[in-house]
Formats: sequence, structure tokens, C-alpha cells
Amino acid sequence: MNLEELKQKRLNLVEASRENGFEEGIGRLLTDLYPDNAHFIYELLQNAEDAQAEEVRFVLQEKRVEFEHDGDSLFSIEDVEAITGLGISTKKDEPTNIGKFGVGFKAVFAYTATPEISSGAFHFRIRDLFVPDTEGLPPRTIGEKGTRFSFPFDNPRKPPKTAYAEIEKNLRQLDESTLLFLGNIRKIEYLLPDSTQGFLERRKTGRNRIEILVQHPEKSEPVSVPYLLFEKEVDVTDEDGNLKRCRIAIAFGLEKTQKEEWQVKPVKNGQVCIYFPAEKETSNLRFHLHAPFASTVARDSVRECEANDSLRVQLAALVAESMTIIREQGLLNVGFLAVLPNAKDNLPPFYRPIMDRLVEAFQNEKLTPMKQGGHSAANGIFRDTGRLSNLISDSDLATILGRNCALQLWIALPQSSQRRNERGEFVQATKAQYRNERVRDFQNMLDVTEWTISDFMEVLKTKTDTVTEWMKGKSNGWHQDLYSLLGDSLSVHKHILLNLRIVRCNDETYRIGQECFFSSDDLNENTTSATTATEIASQIVFDEDVEYLDALPRVSKDVYSSGRSRNQQEKARAFLEGIGVSEVGPAEWVRAVLKQRYTEPFQPRVEDMERFLAFAEDEPDKLSLFKDYPIFRIDKTLDNKNWWGSHQSVFLDSPYLATGLTTYYEALREETSHKWVLSSEYKESGIEPERIGKFAKALGAQSKLTPKKQEIPHEKWLSMARQDTGGWSERYGINEDYDIPEFDTLLAEPDLTKSRLIWNTMNEMPECCLIAKYRSNSWYYPSSDNSILVDKLRHNNWVPQTQGGQDTVYFVKPSEAEVELLPRGFSYEHQSSWLKAIEFGKSKREREEAERRREQQATEEYRSKNDVVKGIGFSSVEEAEEMAKISREDPEFIARWKAEKQKPEFPEKTSQNPERRRKQLAEQYANAPQKKYEKRLRSVRTSRPSIDPCTWLRNLYKNDSDQMICQICKDEMPFRKRDGEHYFEAVEALSSKYFDEEHEVPFLALCPLCAAMYQEFVKRDEEQEAKLHHALQNMEKSEVPVTLGEWETSVRFVERHWLDMKTVLNVYQE
Repeated sequence: MNLEELKQKRLNLVEASRENGFEEGIGRLLTDLYPDNAHFIYELLQNAEDAQAEEVRFVLQEKRVEFEHDGDSLFSIEDVEAITGLGISTKKDEPTNIGKFGVGFKAVFAYTATPEISSGAFHFRIRDLFVPDTEGLPPRTIGEKGTRFSFPFDNPRKPPKTAYAEIEKNLRQLDESTLLFLGNIRKIEYLLPDSTQGFLERRKTGRNRIEILVQHPEKSEPVSVPYLLFEKEVDVTDEDGNLKRCRIAIAFGLEKTQKEEWQVKPVKNGQVCIYFPAEKETSNLRFHLHAPFASTVARDSVRECEANDSLRVQLAALVAESMTIIREQGLLNVGFLAVLPNAKDNLPPFYRPIMDRLVEAFQNEKLTPMKQGGHSAANGIFRDTGRLSNLISDSDLATILGRNCALQLWIALPQSSQRRNERGEFVQATKAQYRNERVRDFQNMLDVTEWTISDFMEVLKTKTDTVTEWMKGKSNGWHQDLYSLLGDSLSVHKHILLNLRIVRCNDETYRIGQECFFSSDDLNENTTSATTATEIASQIVFDEDVEYLDALPRVSKDVYSSGRSRNQQEKARAFLEGIGVSEVGPAEWVRAVLKQRYTEPFQPRVEDMERFLAFAEDEPDKLSLFKDYPIFRIDKTLDNKNWWGSHQSVFLDSPYLATGLTTYYEALREETSHKWVLSSEYKESGIEPERIGKFAKALGAQSKLTPKKQEIPHEKWLSMARQDTGGWSERYGINEDYDIPEFDTLLAEPDLTKSRLIWNTMNEMPECCLIAKYRSNSWYYPSSDNSILVDKLRHNNWVPQTQGGQDTVYFVKPSEAEVELLPRGFSYEHQSSWLKAIEFGKSKREREEAERRREQQATEEYRSKNDVVKGIGFSSVEEAEEMAKISREDPEFIARWKAEKQKPEFPEKTSQNPERRRKQLAEQYANAPQKKYEKRLRSVRTSRPSIDPCTWLRNLYKNDSDQMICQICKDEMPFRKRDGEHYFEAVEALSSKYFDEEHEVPFLALCPLCAAMYQEFVKRDEEQEAKLHHALQNMEKSEVPVTLGEWETSVRFVERHWLDMKTVLNVYQE
């Protein structure tokens, strides 16, 4: 085909369009496809790029614009056919393009109606969008190189002035991104009508480095824009299934620091380019990328297709691969991470795989910048807030964690973004702060292990020996930094720090803070004149040398006084004080004296007591210092030695504290006594005895007989627990009784002093010690009884009574005693709870009451009252008064009694029309189906235990009053059968899953209600049945808890049944 033949074909096309009325519509459609009016500039550059041009030039005139390039690929007839056609592209079958529309050149018709092209053997203009025409044009010179386009502004819909202004504007707006990803064109020039010109020129400056010079017409010097550029050719299958080789690329912005060093910078808006920027495509990346994506017709956005997905995958791989080169060029520092995408960037879904691939690369390859320099894979490294890694190096961390010391372990953190303002104050540098935040956001995605102060303290706590050896190699200045750092965590982790051996002492050992003291030469620097009571006391006790003071562990002074930072020194000392390091003071003197004199070799001094008292009175919160030492001279004579004891071996009595305890201990045989009274030698020391007594009592020396809390004895428990049928609750159950075992000795052979000791002890007794209480859980009110202590006092003759003045004394039970006959020294309070509890004076009161009754019954008034109360149902005045007394003591008794007697209201269901209801029911019954029966096979239990379970259970659970008792509710069975025996149900405790052999032991004796509830809530609930099975196997007493719906109760066994049940369960288990 030649040009004339092509022209005729195109004329036929135009004529057909006109006949069908399509011409204007097609023209408008093709020229309106592009987003901006000067889009044809990119189309012309693309044409030049495809023609392997290196330099291109635009010449703008008032009536036209011309474009020329030096590409070696000149027009052929196929090119003429394509540029004048529709949907025809000579590039769509090329292996470097995955999607072409063949309409790009039609963008020029927005400005011109007759574009002119001169290239190769052709020089023609295009008319009517499609028709090539050579009329009036000189032919090309043979061998003429280059290609030239001329576009007169003759589009009737766009005046020349408008066309000129729009094109000038767009030429001036050409920037570095226009040239960034072109492979052939290295320079773009444009000449304006005023003879000014601008240009863009790309230069290679090094490995993967380029600069683009941008010269604007109004500027005297071009601007250099540097980039890191990475390119790669990849194979991709296009939309038609053809394998094509495509060039992809990414570009990172570069800048120089104040030190004239290159660094990668994040670009504000990373562009997606299809050779040129796709204006409507947004990636939210901080670098540019290019691929020959399948795009919209206007090439302003990327379409969704598998070919583009493949290109994106290749781009992600290129980005990851580029990290290695960036690292090798020394540019992959911690600041570089701000360039990379992070989870907060809100990347569109299409671009997120690029971020994911980067994270994967950093996690598994040596790309992550490290604190000590170099790079490591993020997997297996650590990060902190900065201060800890400043203190603990990589090798330190490896040592205490047991890692390879050659490894780099601390990730590099962004540098401080603070700077000083004009007033010298530290403020945040906004730009640096933003970059630092981006660095942290990217590092957060790498899942680097956080290693914090808490982790450090866990190591200090669990690897004591390793840490101690490690710390020994550190300087005192390093220790000061450590203590300053730990001081910031003292409020949160004090409970741990108090017990860590991290305080370096002068002898190069490590101790906990409470064992250590500041150096003595600090006293003059850190103390003032003695003004407090403690300091005055210290003047008393520091009056002699004690060798143990010199041996006290002293903190190495340099660990809180190194360097010039006063703040650091103060923080380190404050931390040491916070964990218990203290100055040597009275407490230390006391501790030293105790260790020196009151341990082996034992060299006690009576005169030390004065100093101990002075210290204890001034610092009562430190009495625990004396707890483990035998500091008291006791009145014990054995082997002709002086004996000393701790507070635990001392009891007090006059003159130190009048308690009467001597009476008790004298009643014990000497060899069984384990406590002694204080020595009389203290009387000669000049110390008031009361001071010594108060000191010994404060330490815990015995000053009275104290009640002991214990569980209720078994026999009493059986009585108290009879009405309490619930299972035991550890939280709400109560089982408490009280006794004073020493009373047994005093009651054995009573005398006046022993009785007085008992009397005085009981006068101080809390009321709770007079009562024994029991309940199994919160469903029941506690049942109560007299405590062991009260029973013991009730039933022994120990209360003294005088006869014939105060000379003759005899002893009676409390109930037989009379207050008028008590000897002197026995104070009596009529309302005393303990006297009421032991029934003091009961016999006399009963005699007086009986006499009063006899006198009362003889009166006419009594006989009248008696007649009245009998008339209302009482048998006597006394019975009525007893009921009144009960009502006064328990106001709710009558209400509860009525509630128990009152039957529930029977339901009422009346019929509004009885006659109609009768007829309806009669009809229904007449039409009701007949009962039908059929024979069916079913499993019937045919085996039975050799002993009838009912007979066996009846023998076990019938009491002496011929009452058959239910094992769950513990009440009598509800009724008797016609033969006089109680009706009950023998229910197997567990299903055949737990018992598969016939025996009478697994059965329970239950009333009908409890049997039904047991079947429903235990036998039909596998979880409850399993719990009961476990409880039965492990029961240690004859009662196990069970839950029946909302009722927490128990199953109670007689002893024989209980033992048999455990035996059968264990045999079956085996």
C-alpha cells in the first residue's frame, strides 16, 4: 500500500461518517479523551521515546507549535496508517508494551485540524482526523534525518491565543518527573516566542544515581534534582496472554545533609508513572515508581487486571532488592526508614504488597540498621526506648541473655528531634520529629522484640550469678548510670528492686540495698547538727567503738559521685536510698551490738538495756531488730549459770507488769516450763521496771493468757451441724471454737492466786471467744453453742467463796457461786458477758425465782392471770411468760413460726361459662381416639444385688427413734406405708458408667423429692455426676457437697456406708 491508496481508504471512511452523521461526534470523542488540554505533549514525547530519540525540542509560536526529535526510527507506511487510523497501533504487538489503544496521537486535534508530519520518506498533513494529504507540501529530501511535527492552531473550537497560552503553561510546568523514567530521551528543550528557552536534562552521576537539571525560562541557573534510580527488565503476560519483556523502575529522592553527605529523603507525593506521571493514580508511597501498566485511554490511572498485578509483584521485588544496594552505598541508615511505607500510610490495596514485601525483607535479611552500626535481620534483635540500650551494649545484652557476643542485638533508634530555640530551650524540630515518627512506625511493623526495664529486672532477678560477674567488669560511672536509670522505675518496680543484689560495695561484692550503708565520710557532707530525737539518741549510743560497725557493707562512693552531672549523681543516690541504703545510725549501732554480743561468743551486758530502751522508745517501728536475739536476763537457775532469753522465752509479771502469770508458771513443773520471768538484777540497774516491761511487751513477751482459735470438736460438731445440710464452702463456711489450754493447769488444783489469774484473764476476754459457731455455707445462719472455754469454766470448781470473813476460802462451780462471797480483788460487773456465759450465780437466782413463784402463785392476781392464759391456749402463766421472753429476744420468731405453719394459697381457675365448657368437653371426649396398644421390645434390667438395697438402707438410716432419715435433706421420710415402714426411694449414686456390677453399696436412701431432684440435676448431668464421683472417691469425712439446681446441699453417710462406698469405688477404679 502506498500513501495515495491509504488516502483514498481514509476518504471513504470520512465520507461514510458524514453520511451517517458520525463525523462531529467522533471528532469530539477522540479529542476529549484526555484529562488536560496539553496532554498531546506527553504523546509526542512518547512517540520520540519509541523512536529512540535522545534529544527533543518544542518551538512555540503564536500561530503554531512545532516538535522535532533525533530518533533513528523514522516513519514507515505502517506508521502513517496507524497515526491516521483508529485503534491501530504499531506498538501493540511489541514485547515491551502490555496495553495500547492506538488513539494517543488524536490528542493533537484539540489544537489543530491539520497536523503536519515530516519523517522518513513522508511529508504529509492530516485532514478530517483520518486523511493523509501531501497537497502543497514539498517532498522529503533523500537521507534527511529526524522527525518533525507542526501543529497550526486552526481548530475552530479553540482560538490561537487560547491554544498558545495553554501550551506555554504546560511547557513551563514540565518538571523532573517528565524525564525521570524515560529510557532514551535525555534532554527536552522548549523555545518560547520571546526567544527565552527552558530545558530538562538527565545525567548519570554514579551507580544507580542520576540528576535531572531543570532550567526554567525565568531562572538564570538550572536546578539539579538528584535521584537513586533502580531499573529492571521483567517478563509479564499481557491481557492477551502474550509474554512481554517490560522495563520497570523506582526512584528515591536524594539530598545533602549539613555535613555535605548524601541521604535518601522521602518525596512528598510519590508518583505512579506509566513513563509519565499518571495524574489520577495515588500510591501514598514516599518514592516514585514506573511500570508500563495497562491504563485508561488517557493514561491517567492504572486499571485492574492480572497483568498489572504481575507488574506490581515485580515492582515489590525490585524495591526489596534495591535495599541491598542502598545499604552497600551507605545510605540505609535509621533515617532512611522514614522513606519506606508503614501501616499508618493508608496505602491503597493495590500497593500494600510492596510494603509487605519490604517488611519480609527486613525481617529475614541483614537490612535493619543497628545501634552499634551495620545491619541485621529484624528477627532475633531487640529494641527499647533508648536509655537502656545506651547503658547495655550488644555484647552486654548477649552476655546476660546467653547469646553469641558477636551478634548485633540492639536496633538503631531515630536520633533526638530536639533542638535549642533562640532562648536556649529544647524544642521539638517539626521536620525531624515527623521523620522520627515514620521511622518508629516502620520499625513497629518488623515485630522486633521489645526489651524493657521490666525484662532487665527479670534477668537481674533470675540470673544472679551471671549478672553479678558481668557487673563486676563495669566501671563505677557505669553503675551510676544504671542506678539513675533504675531510679525512674522505682515507684513501679520497688518490690523487685528491694530484693536485687545490685548495690556495689567497697569490697567489690554486691548486696541488696537494705544491707548496705553509705560511706562514713558522707556524714559530714549530708547531715546537719543534731536536732531530732533520733540524732540525740544517736549521741547516747555512739559512745564506744563496736567492731561490727567497721565491718558494715559500705556502698562504693563513686557509684553516686562520678562525672560532672550533678543531676545524674543525685538520681543515683536517691535510687540507692529508695532501695534501702542508709547512713550508719542508731539502728546500725544496735544491730552491730546485737551481732557482736548476743551471738556466739555470747557476751551480754545488763547495762545494754538502757541503750536498747532509748532506741526503742525513739524508733518503735524498728523493734524487729531485737526479735531474734536473747537480750533479756531471765530468772532461771540451772548449772549455776546466768541465763538469757529472747522475748519468746519471757513472761511478764510484777514489778515489770502485773499479770499474775507467775502463778501459772509456778504450777508447771520446772522441766516443762519454757518461759521465765525477767531477772531481778534489772532492779539494780536504775531503770524503771515499767519501761522494761513495756519494751518486752512491745516485742511480744507474754503478758497474758490468750485464747486459741480451733475447730469445733467432733461430738459438738455433730450436734451443731445436724440442721445444716449444705455442702462446705471455703469462703462462707464457719467452724470456730475457742479455748485457753493453760486453764487446765490452773483448774487442776485451784487456789486463790490461780483463780484470780483466771478471773482477770476472763475480764479482758472478747465476747467472740465465749461462743462456738458453725455453718457450712452462706445459705444458713450460723448455729452457736458455748465455746470449750466456757464449758471448761462452767463445770469446774474454781470460783473462790469466803466463809467466816476472808480467812476461809473454798471453791465452787460458777453456777453455785454468790457475788457477796467473792474475796477481795475479784471485780464483779453485773452485765459482764463472760459471767453470764459461765452461769455465774445461777443456783442462787433459781432459788430466788422459785421462792418468788411460790409467793406469786399464792396470790389472787396469779390465779386470775392463769385462768386468762389458759383461755388463750397456754398451759400456765410461766409458759406464756416464756413465749413472751422468746419473742423479746428474737422478734422474728413468731413471724417465722407463722410462715412455717401457713400453707401456700391454692390456685383458683374459674370458668366464665360452665355449661358451654361442659358441652365442648363432652364433644371432644366423644371424638377422642381409642387407646391402642402394641408389643415392643425394650431393655429391662433383670439383675439385682444379692442384698435388697431398700432393706440394707433401712437398717443403716433408721435412728433410735424409729425415724428413717433422708441422706440429702436429713429430714424424716415424709410418710409411712400401710405396713408401717417409711416410704423412701433407693437411688443409685452413680450410673453404670461408674458402677457396672450389682451391689447394694452404691445406693442412697432419699425422700421422693430429693430423689427426683437427684435424678434431674445429677444423674442427667454428666458434668455434675463426674464432680460427685470425684468427691466420693476423695471424701475424707462422711459428707460430700452436691448441687441440686440452685440448692447447695450435701449427701451424708453413716460411717459404715461411707467406708463401704470408698472401698467399692477404689475396687472398680482398679
